[in-house]
Amino acid sequence: MIQIKNLTKNYNDYAAVKDISLDIKKGELCVMIGPSGCGKSTTLKVLNRLETPTEGSVFINGEDISNIDPVILRRGIGYVIQNVGLFPHMTASENIATVPQLLKWDKNKIGERVEYLLNLVGLEPFEYSKKYPAELSGGEAQRVGVARALAADPEVLLMDEPFGALDPITRSELQRSLVKIQSELKKTILFVTHDIDEAILLADMVVLMKDGEIVQSGSPTQMLEFPVNKFVRDFVGTDRALKRLSLTKVETFCKPAPYVSLNTDISNAVEMIDNGIYIWVVDENEKPCGWLDAYMDEPTGFVKDYCTIDSFENFTVSKKQSVKEALNKMIKSGVNQLVVVDGDERLLGEISIDDIIQKS
Repeated sequence: MIQIKNLTKNYNDYAAVKDISLDIKKGELCVMIGPSGCGKSTTLKVLNRLETPTEGSVFINGEDISNIDPVILRRGIGYVIQNVGLFPHMTASENIATVPQLLKWDKNKIGERVEYLLNLVGLEPFEYSKKYPAELSGGEAQRVGVARALAADPEVLLMDEPFGALDPITRSELQRSLVKIQSELKKTILFVTHDIDEAILLADMVVLMKDGEIVQSGSPTQMLEFPVNKFVRDFVGTDRALKRLSLTKVETFCKPAPYVSLNTDISNAVEMIDNGIYIWVVDENEKPCGWLDAYMDEPTGFVKDYCTIDSFENFTVSKKQSVKEALNKMIKSGVNQLVVVDGDERLLGEISIDDIIQKS
């Protein structure tokens, strides 16, 4: 999809990018990462001809981009930057519609596209379509920026530290949003960041640069497990084992767990606990609502009369969340295990600290 061949970019006597080559497959999210001044943003700018290479070539779908009119090229590539760059005199909808209007799309088609994209990035069209950039929070503005980049349905999306200026909570939300969007749209994305955790969370392929050169490229797992030198080891951090847990889904560690319903006879529930110390409790929809421990004196009645009821969010984790997220929740809550639920919030099993330690 995107081929970078022997790309060099010089500024007078300074080489910002030094003879790099890279292939990015169709539908792949490639993250370029490295310290400031390593050449990652310069490479991105060459791809949409904001910069002209000193040497080398870039091909998109087999076509040398130097042969494409820069205006036409840019209209076919989505571009998201850190400071968003929304037009302040335009509403959110008008910002998103900019490129489709330049391409002379039908008005109804543009309206449908704007509504679809606002929903896709998590903004209710009725509430946000008429708002101006000054009326949006940083995270909301960045969501509009992503929607604008996707407006003309480009095959390629370039993202230059798009979440770098946001607070940690908003940044995390937008990272998860991008993962969801990419799972639906399967765009070819080149994403620049200096944050290794962001790279590991988002990337199909990570490209680590230093001094204008590619030091190592590969999947996040390869980068964490097989760093090629000290620079890579230091950059990815000494907590590589914990970072690997962010790549593993909870369902990998999920094991069967005993459970009873609120209306189960307490004597039957006690028998099910058997040699254990607890059993999970679910409601009529098999949604976990608490637990029952084994320490009861001559109980009578039903489980609902004896179980501990807790907020669903406090003791459950989705099968699609990372093991690192599950471990973090256990530590914060002071528990050794969590209930694992499916997409309908029904009980699937449980995950424990002991299983994570033994299998990691």
